[in-house]
Amino acid sequence: MRLAWSRGVPLLGSSANQSLSGSKYKLADVEQAVRDEADLVIDYGDTKYSHPAGMGSSIIALPSLKPIRKGIKFDEICSLIAQCFGTDPRAVT
Repeated sequence: MRLAWSRGVPLLGSSANQSLSGSKYKLADVEQAVRDEADLVIDYGDTKYSHPAGMGSSIIALPSLKPIRKGIKFDEICSLIAQCFGTDPRAVT
């Protein structure tokens, strides 16, 4: 993250689940077929932002900043983007 931030570029990651299969918060819940494709699997326990009702991540399109999905920490993410880049995704339609 430090390298991405210092270069002014976004950092992207995979959800580690099969499409339309729901959010996964524990390694044991990730489909075996997905785990079999990894070169290295490390189980650090539940994810930091686990949600008891299974709420997914927030998705904001780049470069438009249009919200695609309002999920975990949506307001905090929008506030950070507004503070750092001068555009609040909550105001983008």
